[in-house]
Amino acid sequence: MKVAMLVVMVGVMVVGCSTGGPAGLPGGAVLVDERPEGVLFKATENGRIYLRDVAADRVVMDLPMKAGQTFSARGVDVMVDGKPVPGKDLRADAMYQLFFKVSGMREYHPAYNP
Repeated sequence: MKVAMLVVMVGVMVVGCSTGGPAGLPGGAVLVDERPEGVLFKATENGRIYLRDVAADRVVMDLPMKAGQTFSARGVDVMVDGKPVPGKDLRADAMYQLFFKVSGMREYHPAYNP
């Protein structure tokens, strides 16, 4: 009986702590662009961008961004301020979502933000 109760309590704690958002994204990351022909974003604050492959349900790239920098991804070409970002393995036929999280922003949790 004690073991069963412990398993239930741990299960509730794990479910209660999940962000409920797409896989691989930190809490507080906000969707800033989603288009089949490519994504584009200009950071207004320092932070981090997360490029998510919708069909694969995973983050395929995350990069730091400084205020004023521009990120673009079209097909397999990824650029920051017009300069290619090497070593990123993207699919030309994929649908991508672009998320941004401001530096220093805490993950949302009801205890932090009642």
